[in-house]
Amino acid sequence: MKMSFQKPFLDTAAESICSATGMTIRHSPEWTDIQLTPVYQITFHLVGKNIVSTYPKGNISYDGTLALFKNYDRFLTACGLERTPFIEISDYSGITNTPTQRTRLKVLALLLEKVREKRLMGHFVYNVPKHIQWMYNIGTHLKKPGIPMKALDTYASAMQKALALDHAGPNRKKGSLTGFLRFVQRYTPGYRLRVHAEEVLEYIGAINWDEKGIQAGHIGTHHPFRAVFDALTVLKTDFDHSLAEQKKFEKELTKHKHHLESLVEERTHALEEAVVRAEEAARTKSEFLANMSHEIRTPMNGIMGMADLMLDTQLSSDQRQLVTTITTEARSLMDIINSILDFSKIEAGKMELDHTAFNLRFLFEDVAATCGIVARKKNLELIFFLHPDTPEHFMGDPGRLRQILTNLIGNAIKFTHQGEIVVWAETIAVIKDQVTFTFYVRDTGIGIPNEKQDSIFDSFSQADASTTRRYGGTGLGTTISKQLVKMMGGDIGLTSLPGKGSTFWFTIVLTRDPGPKIQDKDPDRTVALAGTKVLVVDDNKTSRNAVMDYLKSWGCIPMAASKASRALELCKTLSKNDLDVIITDIQMPEMDGFQLAKKIRAASDITQVPIIALTSLGMLGDSQKCRNAGIQGYLTKPVKQRDLKVAVFCVLHPEDILSRPSAAPLTRHTLAESRREKTQILLVEDYPTNQQIAIRHLTSRGFEVTLAENGQQAVDLFKTRRFHLVLMDIQMPVMDGYEATRSIREYEQRQKRAFPAESPGHSHICNHTPIIAMTAHAIHGYREKCLAADMDDYITKPLQKKAFIALVEQYVLEKKAGPSTNPSPSLLLEKSDPPNFSDLLPEPMDGPRIPMDGPENPMDVKKVLVEFEGDKPFLMEVLTEFMASVDTALGQIKQAADNQDGPGITATAHAIKGGAANLTAMELSRAAACMETAAKNNDFSSMPDLIFRLTSAYRRLKIFADKM
Repeated sequence: MKMSFQKPFLDTAAESICSATGMTIRHSPEWTDIQLTPVYQITFHLVGKNIVSTYPKGNISYDGTLALFKNYDRFLTACGLERTPFIEISDYSGITNTPTQRTRLKVLALLLEKVREKRLMGHFVYNVPKHIQWMYNIGTHLKKPGIPMKALDTYASAMQKALALDHAGPNRKKGSLTGFLRFVQRYTPGYRLRVHAEEVLEYIGAINWDEKGIQAGHIGTHHPFRAVFDALTVLKTDFDHSLAEQKKFEKELTKHKHHLESLVEERTHALEEAVVRAEEAARTKSEFLANMSHEIRTPMNGIMGMADLMLDTQLSSDQRQLVTTITTEARSLMDIINSILDFSKIEAGKMELDHTAFNLRFLFEDVAATCGIVARKKNLELIFFLHPDTPEHFMGDPGRLRQILTNLIGNAIKFTHQGEIVVWAETIAVIKDQVTFTFYVRDTGIGIPNEKQDSIFDSFSQADASTTRRYGGTGLGTTISKQLVKMMGGDIGLTSLPGKGSTFWFTIVLTRDPGPKIQDKDPDRTVALAGTKVLVVDDNKTSRNAVMDYLKSWGCIPMAASKASRALELCKTLSKNDLDVIITDIQMPEMDGFQLAKKIRAASDITQVPIIALTSLGMLGDSQKCRNAGIQGYLTKPVKQRDLKVAVFCVLHPEDILSRPSAAPLTRHTLAESRREKTQILLVEDYPTNQQIAIRHLTSRGFEVTLAENGQQAVDLFKTRRFHLVLMDIQMPVMDGYEATRSIREYEQRQKRAFPAESPGHSHICNHTPIIAMTAHAIHGYREKCLAADMDDYITKPLQKKAFIALVEQYVLEKKAGPSTNPSPSLLLEKSDPPNFSDLLPEPMDGPRIPMDGPENPMDVKKVLVEFEGDKPFLMEVLTEFMASVDTALGQIKQAADNQDGPGITATAHAIKGGAANLTAMELSRAAACMETAAKNNDFSSMPDLIFRLTSAYRRLKIFADKM
């Protein structure tokens, strides 16, 4: 409740003008909707100098009345009216109940107390329900307060009464009648009539207000209004009788109610016990399935790993076939186990959805690339299409969306032997930041009989459940997909015709990502492609239309040919000025894409027009066929939108592809390699170990890296060099990552104002350079903090190479023509296997004594060698330098502890924590993390024990390293 008011009201109040009187009204949030009881509030205003305007709201009660007058006195004190006469007007329109007799009497008593103190000059209420108005007027008439008190209809009438009283003043003298006039008045008929009327009111008051009114026995037999008193007595007697009967009925009803409640409670208790037993049974079953799945997964991973190692050894053809079969079957078994594990999680209610930023188009195309491999093995055409205008940036669970798509597409591939599988999405509703999508998976497979369609989403259900069934699997894929779709607020269904194929669909609602967006990831190439004339040759109408829609979105002018012969007819009528690029499918009837390319090259007018080939079935030797046919580009289906765009641009501008033999066809691999060349990355990192690892990861992928050892160096370098990406450590000496980012963004803004985008040689400084934060803080809230500091993304240490490179490539692979005008969102959070950083979190610090001798080795050599790609000499070089830096840091920490230098200890311990984690020296990393936490909390009493723990962990690691 709002009971504490710190500042004088007149100093802090806002002012407005009363529309009825033109007077000043003072009010403030501090005195608005003060909570008196859970269902009763009050608001105070001051009108003019001494008119208090109140606005009670809700259910008035006795306790609420007491609280009201306490706040009433506080408000008068705040306004300086604690000793000054005042007038109150009160709006009763917010009162939602009829106050009880006890409450009404208390209100009057408290008001009359202020009258006796000569503080309250008048009291007027308005917007009053009629029944409350009658009660108010009867009560004030009976109590005879000696000041004007009246219930009125409107605010204007209440203000009129208050102003008239205010102008008259509190000490006005009443006009007095002479003794003669009073004598005459006493014996006039009108005077006697008023006396009798007041006696009636006092009698009513005895019934409704208090015990001081006239009792029935005090009314004389010859009273002029005796009949009125008798009628009221009859009404009161009837009312009392009815009330007694009602109370008797209510008592019986309450007794019956208690009996029913007792029966319901018994039934409810029995039902709850049954539900608990059922839930326990379901939980036991699910936990059993989960434990079984986990126990099976462990040896299965070992089997698959050993089989993969065997495939890297010298094997005969028979042996290789046997090991390949083992690998294939093991992966199939692992898929079944994964499905059982997911199903058990859903049944146990332990499945939770993530809520992270992701790019829908990237996810869609990644699923296409993964499923395309399986489809190609079955000679199936797999077509993915997401319209170019579809929104891309969302918040949600990309991993589960990927799982649903993969399950449905996997089923389509399994049950389709020839033809095509088409996957697409449609936007069906956009409401503010909520976008509803419908995803479709259509195949030309065996179809599902009508009688099986209703049960296809049931657990362990398949269209063919016989013991001789042709298709394997658990039947859980569609069941899990249905449950996941429901968790994501959508629905799922299918249509199917046996022998014709099936279409599965599902709807989900995604929330737009509120972070920065890209309007065009590559504006320079889009402008360059505008007006480009492209011939698209494909016998598959769906695939052909998808490519044409992509081309139209870039401003190209596409032409279509449904077969190679039609394409040749068009080419004969076109000159080299009418055609810029040809995109052709390879697998076509009558004449394939290679044959078409050779015939086009034989045509004199268009012999130099670049050709890009698309294939659903990448075959060994296709590269040589491309060279022989004069094909410049070669991409596998389903083709990614961004790969097709870059391919079209590069075959038109071959100088954009570096270090590629002129005869070699352009593929998605050469596109990625060429986009890495000339990519400049600024690495801002002060710790040597982290520097070496990050530089090694980046340079191994062909990126050019410039190192800055603190934020100030980074800002200075940024002002003199062009960088496509900045990797920014957060905690550094001289200038931290947050301050460095602010300085870089300020510099970008100044340059943007100083140099127009078209200025030669200065185009890069008018663009937004992506900055990715790197930090060892893996706890919730740091990603948001980094994004709020105008960084574009966030990755935690230790840097795991796969996730690290994926994130870097997301930001730089499409910026070869120059950084884009806006940052792009991260793909890191949509990876299926995110890195686990839980080992980096400090241990609980219940006391200064921390156990130091654990059973694990000081360093996980096997794990760290994977990150170092098996390069043990490089690992030893990094480890040696790290050990030397820790040796120096220990002395610095001891000196800082003696000086109680918390920031000094924090910075040094933080650096050791991250470097040790990068080398999987988790004992040392945890010890440093505990020291960092203690230093932040200024806990110097536990520092000796923490230094001892850190030194011991360092010595264990040193002994271990010497033996490596």
